[in-house]
Amino acid sequence: MKDYSEKLIESRTLDNGITVSIFDLGKQVAADRWYIKILCRLELPVADDRLGAAGLHGPELEAFRQRFNGVLVHEFAKERHFVDDRLKDEVIAELVATLNRNSMNYVANPVFADNLVQQKVEMVKQELKVRQGLDMVEHDMDDDEGPADFSACFRD
Repeated sequence: MKDYSEKLIESRTLDNGITVSIFDLGKQVAADRWYIKILCRLELPVADDRLGAAGLHGPELEAFRQRFNGVLVHEFAKERHFVDDRLKDEVIAELVATLNRNSMNYVANPVFADNLVQQKVEMVKQELKVRQGLDMVEHDMDDDEGPADFSACFRD
């Protein structure tokens, strides 16, 4: 009765190098009702020279490689709840058309790819700063000699 499968509706590669894939993630929630979810997945392969131009070098570049494995992925979705079984295909077509009409011109712009790379670069840099801060705190705690001695406060 329940269908949780992911079905590819369409896929294409834009001039800016982004591969756009649109999936139907809908599932049946009652005998004649559906939860409709259309997922748009953007995948952008990123070469090291592009990352270097974005300001990543050394440990930051290695952290970026480990995190994204050369491909940036960005996803967004459109949903409708409790859709009548007779209207399911029409609603799916409407959501796909809305995604194509409202998002594809924006995503196809060369600036979008550059901004996506820059956003992910900044995210990795911030994560490294946080991780380094935590390492420093852990290092400071390693030097800790145990709890302070407050026995002098409790004299008989």
